Amino acid sequence: RLLIVRMGLDAGPLTSGNYVVVVGYTPGGVVVNSTAVNQQIVDWSVFLTALLQADYFILKIEPF
Repeated sequence: RLLIVRMGLDAGPLTSGNYVVVVGYTPGGVVVNSTAVNQQIVDWSVFLTALLQADYFILKIEPF
């Protein structure tokens, strides 16, 4: 599975409007890749606040 998420606010090194690929998670945050970062951990509260501002835009991709 692959999740592509749109950021509604700045979240660490990510800026509002960026699309990121969620590649994992840790107790401290979500692990994301984008054109700006690779394997970056974004704090849960910062990530979820940015996601909320984008009206929870998430695209889930699964194999057929």
